[in-house]
Amino acid sequence: MLTYTSLSMAGLLPPDGGGAVGGYPTPTPTVCPLCLAHRDDMMTLDCNHHFCKRCLNQRTDGNLLKCPSCDRLMDLHDHGLEGLQGGSNYLINNILSLVSMPGDSLHPSALISTASTNLSNTSQTLSWSIESSETRCQLCRLDISASRYCVGCKMSLCSGCIATHQHDQSSIIQQLAPPLDQRAVHLHHSYCSTHHHETLDFCCKHCTQAVCRKCVLQEHIGHTILRLSEAADEFKKMMPSIVQDLKTKGDCVNNILTQVEHGIESIDNRAKTVGGEVQSCIRANILALEDKERELLLQVENVRKTKRDILVSQKSQLNLVKNHLVEAASMVINAQQAQHHTELVNIEQGLQKLVSKIQGDINQLNICHEDDYIEFTLRDHPLRSSISQLGAIHSGISSRHTTASGHGVYCAIVGKYAKFMVTCRNHCNKKIARPREAVDVKIYGPDASPVTVECVTKSDGVCHYQYCPLTTGTYIVSIQVRGRHIGESPMKVKVRKRRNYFNIGDSDHQIGTDGEQEGQLCRPWGICCDPYGNIIVADRSNNRVQIFNADGSYKLKFGETGTALGQFNRPASVAVNSLNHIIVTDKDNHRIQVFTSEGKFLHSFGERGSMNGQLHYPWDVACNAEDRILVSDTRNHRIQLFSSAGIYLHKFSFHSPSHQRMQLPQPRGVCFTESGDILVTDFNKHKLMFLRYDLQPLQMIGNEGQGNSQFFRPQGVAVDLEGNILVSEGRNNRVQIFRPDGTFLTKFGSLGSGSGEFDRPSGICVTPDGYIVVVDFGNNRIMFF
Repeated sequence: MLTYTSLSMAGLLPPDGGGAVGGYPTPTPTVCPLCLAHRDDMMTLDCNHHFCKRCLNQRTDGNLLKCPSCDRLMDLHDHGLEGLQGGSNYLINNILSLVSMPGDSLHPSALISTASTNLSNTSQTLSWSIESSETRCQLCRLDISASRYCVGCKMSLCSGCIATHQHDQSSIIQQLAPPLDQRAVHLHHSYCSTHHHETLDFCCKHCTQAVCRKCVLQEHIGHTILRLSEAADEFKKMMPSIVQDLKTKGDCVNNILTQVEHGIESIDNRAKTVGGEVQSCIRANILALEDKERELLLQVENVRKTKRDILVSQKSQLNLVKNHLVEAASMVINAQQAQHHTELVNIEQGLQKLVSKIQGDINQLNICHEDDYIEFTLRDHPLRSSISQLGAIHSGISSRHTTASGHGVYCAIVGKYAKFMVTCRNHCNKKIARPREAVDVKIYGPDASPVTVECVTKSDGVCHYQYCPLTTGTYIVSIQVRGRHIGESPMKVKVRKRRNYFNIGDSDHQIGTDGEQEGQLCRPWGICCDPYGNIIVADRSNNRVQIFNADGSYKLKFGETGTALGQFNRPASVAVNSLNHIIVTDKDNHRIQVFTSEGKFLHSFGERGSMNGQLHYPWDVACNAEDRILVSDTRNHRIQLFSSAGIYLHKFSFHSPSHQRMQLPQPRGVCFTESGDILVTDFNKHKLMFLRYDLQPLQMIGNEGQGNSQFFRPQGVAVDLEGNILVSEGRNNRVQIFRPDGTFLTKFGSLGSGSGEFDRPSGICVTPDGYIVVVDFGNNRIMFF
């Protein structure tokens, strides 16, 4: 690790507090933090705090000086304050110098180049504090070179004196270290922060820190101990490789930066080009449509004009007939006033001719000569479909929108394959049917060793993976696209041993009491658990959903009584999808509502009715790895399957003639198995039905009774990581556990309100840690087993 000292020795920080960094002047603070005066006699203490000489003189007691800032006690020996370094704080200087540098000089390569250039002066930098010379034996006084140093006696020893000194029974147990070069000392001593009067003469390689002789004998026994000069020499030898390593890393960063900058420019240019192509394509089609529009509108106008001219002509003729009628009426009036027979006869003759003409005109004009029939017929009916499929934008896999789902990304069992799926989506958050690049999936065990992961299938942009953990502990699942993690990757997976269900007795703990306050419950039914272990409860008669932390403590609630969006009327059950959205059956509002994990309303679907997609008292809900939603449509005597957006997909109707043998009049609990098959409990006929993933019936077990594999008002159903099936029975007040093939395994529970007892248990789920969580409906509580 590079330290302040290593930077100084590399030439990045000057040892004398002055100089320059990278050719730039070093700003020097001249204000003393004690007297706040601008001073030119600043002194730097061993602790790197700096004050003016006048303030330090006032705080010197003989040869002892306590730092006014950190209270560290220093022995000035015979040098006094003159032995301290002059100048200011190096760290502040160099931070300020970096701020004052031009932009190009802040580049990593510029700084590393500075270090490399100054490396040639390292020996001069070190020489101010360390000298290399030979040490003589202090025991025999024969002017023989010492090869060891006795820490206990503080004496340098030659090889001849070592054996004798080790057998000296009068001395304490000593630990020998390499000889101390007494001339390899600093211009002033540094003292141990633990043993205040002991100088720091050694370096512990194990702890990488300077220590005194007492530290060597106490806290650092058995560690590798070197003289400070030797440790400095070792570091000095390492510095060229460190600088070279920094230069290599700097070059690597520069290359990546160049690639990223080129990538940004390339993305902008490519987007501009593709945008132009889209505009050209659409514009060409728009021009063609505009030409067709003009042609069709011209035809419409011609039709309009022709039809209109004909009717205008008819209108004129009819107006003329009206005038003739007026004329005929006038002739009748004149006839009534005539005095002579001759006049009457003449009027009669003219009137007859006029009436005859009027009748002829009416016969010709008695119907409208044109109608308003003008119709546009779309000859190319798939036109709109063709436009919608006119083109598509392809952008590859987006790490931001690609998701992972399935138990295998948050919990697993030792020795059993854990499975999960990755859904590849592009930058428009649309599924990619055929990704052009691969998703990088890696799994690591508790010891950080890689675990084999297998891609089982790839279909329609969905990749299915599996792995088999061999030990318990926390595994890491890393899923990346072009080096960037998706969603919540890397994900921690808790791997545990298989659970023994034969020793279930009293509940481990429980939550909830009767009431309407936070954490209290009133006739709860449905329950589920999210990947983080949070417990989500449909608090039915309180018309809300409550969420508890994995330890059972209250977390939050949402919902209130009503029919508006986000409100509930006796919510019966809950489920969680791969996005951690909460799906709620709003039973008496005959709909499904979807919320975020914080309770924010997202969308809803369903209404009261019996048509496809309509619901009549929906009860339980489940969600599979593909986020399809399964609902028990109780009063319609069926289950329905919806997409994540609430679009109706399929149903299994228990009134279908083809399902006479498998009819279940009142489906209640539903869940998916790991393979995607479906389990349904029938509340009235006391059975458990197995359906295939495509809703085709497989088998049915159970009948009314209290024996093993018999049911009395079965309610909730759940599947654990091993595929075992758990069914709660409302009237038998117990939970039965079956193997994946439906054979009986064990049971637990009885009627009561004590630990391990139930009053009409309803919803049931299994946590990632393996706890069985049961809603004790009649006792208004949640039980953990």
